[in-house]
Amino acid sequence: MTRLRLLVAVRFCGLATTALVALSGCGEDLPRFPATPRDLGVACTPAASDPDGGATTAPGSGCADGEVCLQGRCYEGCAADDECTAGEECRRGACVVRTMPRPDMGPRDLGTTDPCEGVTCSDSLTPYCYPRTGDCVECRTSEDCGLAAPVCDVAFGVCRAFVPAQCAPCKLDVDCRGAIGTFDARCLQRESPLERVCVAVCASDGSCPQGTACDTASNRCLPRIGTCTTFFAALQRRTCAGDGDCAPRGATPDDFLFPGSCRASVCAAPCATGVECFDAAQICESAFCTP
Repeated sequence: MTRLRLLVAVRFCGLATTALVALSGCGEDLPRFPATPRDLGVACTPAASDPDGGATTAPGSGCADGEVCLQGRCYEGCAADDECTAGEECRRGACVVRTMPRPDMGPRDLGTTDPCEGVTCSDSLTPYCYPRTGDCVECRTSEDCGLAAPVCDVAFGVCRAFVPAQCAPCKLDVDCRGAIGTFDARCLQRESPLERVCVAVCASDGSCPQGTACDTASNRCLPRIGTCTTFFAALQRRTCAGDGDCAPRGATPDDFLFPGSCRASVCAAPCATGVECFDAAQICESAFCTP
């Protein structure tokens, strides 16, 4: 019986089964497997002196130089919000995802100022203040003009005779009827830039008069580059003393003024390669339509 028990024990020791690893007398040659580590999602360990898990740069925290440990994660260190990105805020010395709106660090908002506030126009020839510049002008609307020049060119604040053409200053829709060949044209009030002009309605196939393109948002034919004011000044070959005579009053190179549009004392329309000029006889040369 003793010999049989010994034989059974020897056979059991040869089995590669973890349930029998603990049997006594089985030797030390059985495989051993290390315990699987648990990922706790902890990238760093705050300093022991920081009981609430705040930021620390203590040696051995697990973060790179310049980073701080915050609630087990490494973040770029900071002293103020402006050291973080727009979507982050500086909290306890670390740049973390922003949870509150970013404070406005600019000067106090004084609201929109009126250029005409405090301006008195006493000259009978220029009795109205131009809303964009504060200058005194001849008109603000066509109601301010007389029979000799019944239309206010709103872009300049000047009364003019009506000319039936694309982008010409106008008072009412009726002024623009037949102004642009077979195209239906309307008197369009625009605020940016400030102008009131005859503008063709896009044809059913999307076509427009030469030199303009269909603006899908308004379904109107507008100059491909620049404003109607500059387009019409060039169409008339209006004489000029400077670029400002060819663009809405007060325009700058940041909005509607094209430097160089007054060429040889005549207004020219801006253009680009592949963009046709309003006149088939003109070509695009040095960024402007040239006869």
